[in-house]
Amino acid sequence: MKLSPSARGKQESDTLIASLPPHQRTIAKSVWTLARSARSDWHEGMKWGNLTLWLTKKPIVAIFGYEGKDYVNFWFFYGAKLNDPKK
Repeated sequence: MKLSPSARGKQESDTLIASLPPHQRTIAKSVWTLARSARSDWHEGMKWGNLTLWLTKKPIVAIFGYEGKDYVNFWFFYGAKLNDPKK
């Protein structure tokens, strides 16, 4: 059975999160669930081997766990363009 791009992205993200060490897996699952809930029109996929949420064809956010570290990185692809409410 051929998966839709959305289902394939979800399967890829679940597989990648499951492959992380337990301490990173817990963090990654929580952060990824929160990020996915931010918008219903984002779809999941991969970019540069990292879990990525896309809006249309633009990557928006990604998460990655580095081997041997106790944390995961979460970043915005266009973070410099975000509005700063303090400015």
